[in-house]
Amino acid sequence: SAYYLKASGANVPDAFKQTAENQAVVDERMFKAVVKTAFNQRRKTLRNALKPMLNPEAEGFAEFIADPVFELRAERLGVEDFIALTEKCSRFVKV
Repeated sequence: SAYYLKASGANVPDAFKQTAENQAVVDERMFKAVVKTAFNQRRKTLRNALKPMLNPEAEGFAEFIADPVFELRAERLGVEDFIALTEKCSRFVKV
């Protein structure tokens, strides 16, 4: 299936505005939220950019946030990486 992210804002690269072929996203709204939040804060690591949307009190959060991917900046990740990140984040998002 094809997926199209309608992104607003200059900080989201064009690659995320194009169709990502054969990519299954469990929750489209969650994917959009992760991508927009990651790019919302310029020059911040994913750990700091995504912190407002994550619940640090959830079980297993310390191990989750210790993942090396959170030391990267959003512009270093591709569509597939953001899909994987969204799947990882899904159980730690504040409700």
